[in-house]
Amino acid sequence: MIRFTLFSIAISILTFVGVPSVMAAPQVLAVLSTGNGAAMACDGGVCTASLSTYCLQQHRSPPDMGAPYHAANPTSFKLVLEMADGSSTSILAPNMLSYRAERGYKSVEVAMSADVLAQHNAVAARLIVGPKASLIPDPVEGDLEPLTEAEIALAVGPSRIMGSKLVDGSEEAQVARAFGVMLRAIPEWRGWPQTTREGMWEMIDGVARQENVSTEEYSQIQSQFNDCADSYEDRKFFGIGYCIRQNHDEEILKLNKTYWESQAGS
Repeated sequence: MIRFTLFSIAISILTFVGVPSVMAAPQVLAVLSTGNGAAMACDGGVCTASLSTYCLQQHRSPPDMGAPYHAANPTSFKLVLEMADGSSTSILAPNMLSYRAERGYKSVEVAMSADVLAQHNAVAARLIVGPKASLIPDPVEGDLEPLTEAEIALAVGPSRIMGSKLVDGSEEAQVARAFGVMLRAIPEWRGWPQTTREGMWEMIDGVARQENVSTEEYSQIQSQFNDCADSYEDRKFFGIGYCIRQNHDEEILKLNKTYWESQAGS
C-alpha cells in the first residue's frame, strides 16, 4: 500500500505539475483568501507560512520549486501583529514579504524577517490574504518567453475575477483551506516517531485557534485530520504529512480543473 501511495504521488507530480519550459516565465497564481489570517511560524530569524494557490494561466508552465514571485497588488496582503498583552495591530507590508513557489501551482511559501516582530514589539504574526489576491513570477534575465503586460493584465484582472466568482468559495477551496491550516501547523513529513497523535492534534488545534477559524472550518479540520491519522496508522502513508499534503493538492487540482474548463467554454 505504501509503494502504491508513493507511485501515485510520483504520477501525480509528473502528470499535473509537468516539466517547465526552458527559460520561459511560469504561471501567474491566484492565492486563496485566509479569513482571519495564516499563522506565521518563526525559526532561525525567518517567519514563514504556506498559502494555497491555483493557476490562472493553463498555457504557461507551473513554477519550479523556489521560483520567486511578487504580489500583483500588495494591498491584498496585510500583516496582523500580535502583542504580548493580547492586543493586535494591522499593517500593510509590501516590502517585508517574499513569496516562493512550493509545489508547482498549488502552494507558495511567504516569508519575512523575524526582525519585523522585534521592530513592532510583537510576539506573533498572521498574514491576511484578501479576495482576488494574485502573484506574478519575478522576471528572469534571459527569459525567452517573458510575460507580457497584456498577459499579466488579463490574468490578474478578468481571469482572477472569474476565479473569485467560480472557485474561491467552492467546497474544494474550503477543504484546501482546512488542509492549509494543518500544513502550517506541522512539518510536512512528520509522523508519530516525533510525537503522538494527540500531540500532533494539539499543534494543529493551536494554529486553528490562533487563526480564529470558524466553527464549520474547525470541524472540517478535525475530520480531515482524523482521516489522515487513521490512514497513517493503517500504514497507507509513511507520515501524516504525506496524507495532508496530497489531499490538499488534490482539492486544488479539482478546483483548478473546474476553472480551466470554464475558461475553455467562455
